[in-house]
Amino acid sequence: MKTDWISLKEHWDHLYEVAMKRENQKKNFPTPFKWKKFPPHFIGLCGEKVFSLVFGLPVNEKLIVTGDGGYDFLIDGKKINVKTTIYYHDPHLKEMLKPKHWADYYFLVALDVDNKRGKLCGWATQEELYNGYRQDYGYGSRLVVFNNELHTGNLPVLTESNRIG
Repeated sequence: MKTDWISLKEHWDHLYEVAMKRENQKKNFPTPFKWKKFPPHFIGLCGEKVFSLVFGLPVNEKLIVTGDGGYDFLIDGKKINVKTTIYYHDPHLKEMLKPKHWADYYFLVALDVDNKRGKLCGWATQEELYNGYRQDYGYGSRLVVFNNELHTGNLPVLTESNRIG
């Protein structure tokens, strides 16, 4: 599944508000993710919103101090983790080498923050991500699937009954 750009303008302020509540809740937790312009929870929520708009599923906006358990959506018993990147010209699906939790499927969303929009780039299975490349982007080695290697067709668990459009 691959999409054109999807506007997030009408959701932007609300997503930022939810993200700031999450940031404040976890301000004393260590994290390697620091961006000057936008907090990490905001970037992730924007990606989840793109996914939700494509598939008609609600974004979980609850404050969960222990985290989301490694997935953002649960569909037919399968865990979906949406990964979001602000490097939309050449997006890469990235995951820690040893995440605390694994999802069944990983979706990559590219986010253009200047124009408040995002697009679904594709997806990979847990196995494909785990067996993919290892690359260091300057903050430690990560598991990587490059944009041109992502699946762009429908995921088997995303049937007509739970997909919009």
